[in-house]
Amino acid sequence: MSDQTTMSVEHQVDLLMRGTYFADEVEGKPAQGTTSLRLQMRAELTAKLKKGRPLRVYLGVDPTATSLHIGHMVPVLKLRQFQDLGHQAVFLIGDYTGLIGDPSGQTKERPQLSGEQLQEMSQGYTDQVFRVLDGDRTEVRRNSEWLAKMGFADIIRLAAVFPLKQIIARREFQERMEAGKSLRFHETLYPLMQGYDAHALECDVQVGAYDQHFNLLAGRAIQQHNGVEPHVMVTVPLLAGTDGRKMSKSFGNSVNIADSPRDMYGKLMRISDEQIPSYLDLACMLMDAAQNETLKQAYAARDANPIELKEAIAHHVTGQYHGGAVGDQERDWFRDHVRNKKLPDEIPEASLTAAQLAEDPGWASILVGLGLMKSKGEVRRLMKGGGFRVAGEQVRDPMATHDGLDEVLVQYGKRRFVRIRLG
Repeated sequence: MSDQTTMSVEHQVDLLMRGTYFADEVEGKPAQGTTSLRLQMRAELTAKLKKGRPLRVYLGVDPTATSLHIGHMVPVLKLRQFQDLGHQAVFLIGDYTGLIGDPSGQTKERPQLSGEQLQEMSQGYTDQVFRVLDGDRTEVRRNSEWLAKMGFADIIRLAAVFPLKQIIARREFQERMEAGKSLRFHETLYPLMQGYDAHALECDVQVGAYDQHFNLLAGRAIQQHNGVEPHVMVTVPLLAGTDGRKMSKSFGNSVNIADSPRDMYGKLMRISDEQIPSYLDLACMLMDAAQNETLKQAYAARDANPIELKEAIAHHVTGQYHGGAVGDQERDWFRDHVRNKKLPDEIPEASLTAAQLAEDPGWASILVGLGLMKSKGEVRRLMKGGGFRVAGEQVRDPMATHDGLDEVLVQYGKRRFVRIRLG
């Protein structure tokens, strides 16, 4: 079950600190004039591990959506690393903190959710998270267990731990106040509530995205106030979307856990070459360490074709969420049908009448008329991007027309084919 008894403390620390990023760092290095949080947390983690017992490591999430993308899963992967080393993974569902909503990274007030909405979303979260975590070895908790029982006097005593100046100094609050945007008092209670979670769970380590730095510090302050050794903050970067921007469904650049294996593999093959190291560090955190290091060295030395490195990433990530055999199948399909241009075993057919062809022989009109694409503008954009082929030949001219052949094979996009018959 565990490598903890065979792996030295030093090697455990090396593994667990890989892929981490701390709030005082710029491009992975401490900002000028600061004390390195990385060195501090490394020393604290080493001291915790030398106690010779399994550590309690927790990750808390507020259910705020019905589905997750692989960026959301990076802290979960880090929690699984601890779990694989024999430590106790604690997955906390913020069914009470979710009533407020985490203000971290928010430029405006979050809409408040009902208990029913949070319950529905939390089920979706756990279903997807346990594609990574070992459910039999994970302690699942909800912070309503303790927060719902607190009285007003308890909240006053908790609030007394923090100077108000420290709370309102957080960057998100300052930016909103300076911009004249709404900031309500209940939002300032969020870090106190999350901080109390760490104390209630008696955790040794808390895992989270680095934008959670302020909230994690609140947990350390509450533990210290109660005479408890503070937890170690292990924070990870945010994984960028396939276009390099923040990963978000609204940007159309997210790789979603609920994606089909084919869509997931195809999206991962579209990341830029510059994104390869971060995807190896974060999305592939559970990849065999030796293989991961070999791939990173090959990228750094420019010794490998970037497509092959992306294939390794896509194969691992797809297998991680859909099963290893599925990852193998998608790798083979991609190589056959995309890299080697092998046609699918089954190609749908569509009929085009002579009257339709005579009315408008332009390919844009034909594809829209057959219901294959939504608009002529969409077809023209596809042509401009090089994603439209007739009989294997790329067609970029938006005014291109059907040549009157009885049958022609059309490719519109990377994985969509149709055989159009004239009749």
